[in-house]
Amino acid sequence: METLLYGKNLCNLLANTIINQFNLIDKNHSSEVYVVNLGNFLVTKGKTDISSPINFSPIFQSYLNEEFNHEFKFNVIDLIDYSSNIKNNLITINEVFTPDKTRRLNPLDGKTQGYIKIDEDFKTMYSNSESLLNDFCGNSDLIHYKKIIKENEVIFVSDKFFGLSLNSEKSYITYLRYIFFHINEKGLSKKCNFKLYFDGDINNLNWETMLFELKSEDCIVNVNWLKSLILDLFPFDIKEVKKTLDLENYNFENEITKSNVCWKKRDKIGEFILL
Repeated sequence: METLLYGKNLCNLLANTIINQFNLIDKNHSSEVYVVNLGNFLVTKGKTDISSPINFSPIFQSYLNEEFNHEFKFNVIDLIDYSSNIKNNLITINEVFTPDKTRRLNPLDGKTQGYIKIDEDFKTMYSNSESLLNDFCGNSDLIHYKKIIKENEVIFVSDKFFGLSLNSEKSYITYLRYIFFHINEKGLSKKCNFKLYFDGDINNLNWETMLFELKSEDCIVNVNWLKSLILDLFPFDIKEVKKTLDLENYNFENEITKSNVCWKKRDKIGEFILL
């Protein structure tokens, strides 16, 4: 578990900020970027067809200060390959979805950022911050666990998802989570594995041109029937995908903060007719 402005969470927020900046220049850009946190400095890397390099240091500083009232002092090394000819022709998704029960660290002191790792076998808790650990233990049943303060020296890298432009698997992963939300809300399954494969112009992706698989060990209905129902109810055309979830106006920061996520829509629940 990590606080919002620590480790991979921070990298994901900043990768999302890069994509948001590119969207302001060209909403149809093609990009795949990453943010690497090396402690004393950040490295931005990847590729984009955006032509003009951007100085992200003041943008990151302003974003974190305005959105989270938090000041970070770090150097940013930009290794992004601009004006790159990116072809997002291949989509390979293999995602397992379950109801989100992620425990969030929300320290009383907003400036305390770090991680907590719980070792159930040895009844031990690790963290880089004593105040964060004490705050967490005071609101849980782990107060009797042994507490060890240990710096986390891992190099953090943002997830691919947050550094992708919209015309990519990013939109479809979000769309599949929207579909699973319907399945789970209807009480059909608590765990689904979706696989989607497509190679070609994303504008030609539909249920006839893609390979789509659904697996679930706890589904209460026939999985093949459920797959057929999904293909009947949910269009996979990229324009419809983006329109359904208003992805062009959606800030994927919400996927990290877990607030107002776009895929929690129950608009097709009434069409899940069980036979």
